[in-house]
Amino acid sequence: MKADSWIEITDSRGQRLVFDLLAAGHTREVLGTVPFDILLGRSEAVAVAIDGDEVDHAPFQRKGIARFIADVRGGELLLKAP
Repeated sequence: MKADSWIEITDSRGQRLVFDLLAAGHTREVLGTVPFDILLGRSEAVAVAIDGDEVDHAPFQRKGIARFIADVRGGELLLKAP
């Protein structure tokens, strides 16, 4: 992360995997059941990867916040708006 950012990630069971302000330069790895509901504050400063595949969350950014659903089906990464 290039700047401090608010991160929220919830999995398909409703379990909160991350609900925290993460400091610039830190990495957080999470394990859970897809799909993931992801909210990123200061989203332009955050890089996201799922199973090693980088996620382009730019299409979901509005006023510095990105919100999207990330799923993996048949080995393919799928992104959609909530």
